[in-house]
Amino acid sequence: MPLKVGPSSTDQDLSCPPARPVRRGRSVIPHPIRVNELEEELKAQGKTYEFHIYDGAGHAFFSVNRTAYRPEAAVDGWEKILTWFGRYLTS
Repeated sequence: MPLKVGPSSTDQDLSCPPARPVRRGRSVIPHPIRVNELEEELKAQGKTYEFHIYDGAGHAFFSVNRTAYRPEAAVDGWEKILTWFGRYLTS
């Protein structure tokens, strides 16, 4: 059973903006409904966030030594993550 990802009571306590790559391969985790629920909750709380959907990317699509590796999605994902870190985690 897939992990349920959605709003939680701790979302309001987030002190840094969440970044979340979302994959869409053979099984979609998190489920699009859960992503939408989480997005609505983050919006309602005025949180800064980004979601990026990678169609066709399965579990471990960032892992270069696995058959699931998707170079285009992984490179794009790393660029987005590093940009995000540079924007929100600088001192």
